[in-house]
Parts: sequence; C-alpha cells; structure tokens
Amino acid sequence: RREWPLIDASGKVSVIDLSTPAKPRLLQTVDEGPGASGVAMNKAQNLVLVAAKMDGAIHVFRLAGKTLTHVGRVDLGAGAQPTDIVFAVDGRHAYAVVQGTNKIMELAVDGTKVTLTGQDVATGKSPYGAAVTPDGNWLINTNVGGALTGEDRTGTVTMVDLKAHRLALSLAVGK
Repeated sequence: RREWPLIDASGKVSVIDLSTPAKPRLLQTVDEGPGASGVAMNKAQNLVLVAAKMDGAIHVFRLAGKTLTHVGRVDLGAGAQPTDIVFAVDGRHAYAVVQGTNKIMELAVDGTKVTLTGQDVATGKSPYGAAVTPDGNWLINTNVGGALTGEDRTGTVTMVDLKAHRLALSLAVGK
C-alpha cells in the first residue's frame, strides 16, 4: 500500500500518498476529534483506528482506495485518555493504551464493528505506547509514571500475556 494515515494533535487524520517517497502527497484530511495521539492500520489495510486522548475514545475509519471514512466511535469511559492503539497479529482484536485508567483495554474487531471486550489489564501508571509481538502472544508497553504500586515514579516496561489477559512482567527501566 502506498497510502498511509497520519494524525495530528488538532484532531485531524490525513491520508498521505507515499508512492514517491521523496515527494509525499496529501490526499485527504478529515476531522477525527480532539487529541489524536495514536493510529493503527490493520494488516488488510482497510481499517484505521485512532486513539483520541481528549475525546476518551477510539475512532474507527474505513480506508477504501485513497478515501478515509469515519464509521464508528468506541467510548472508553470517563477520564480514559487513550494514547495509543495497536492491532493484534490476527486483526480480530486491538488494544488501546489508556493512560487515564492505567490499563490496556482489549477491543474486538469484526469488519468495521469495533467493541470493548471487557478484558482489560492494568499495567502501570501513565501507560503510553505499545507493540504486539510478531507471534501475537504478548503486548509490550511503556509506563512513564512507574509501576502500579508504590510511590517510585521510575518508568517501567511491562509485558501482557494476551492469551491469559494478565500482566506477566513489570520491569523498572529508569527515571
């Protein structure tokens, strides 16, 4: 695919044509909602999810050809403040990094229908980014505010077991 979605903090999502990398072209810009902070595109490259920190939601877009269309919104609850979103390897789930509640929230993905599963995992204070391992078994994320317990604000890296929906490891990595 040569078209990629990009976000900015003003709440806009843009589709950029990268067929000539030295001369990227803006194809489309749409309003998404306040505080866009993370974006993910599924492997089929027809579904785009955007974490909207100030809106407390994940916005769902269909990407058809070079056109992005808003098709849904998943409310993550009061004070959620999602900072990132990543797809599972199989594309049937996505994981929202929810800073306001210190959790990773699992979402079910069925076509363009995206819903909360209720399989949330608390990871650490102020989680920020995340990645799913290539085998699909683990989600690794950073927590800029430290571990869930104690007063030490040393940042942590955590590993979530995606099969068991539990925190497997929390490792302090520096201040």
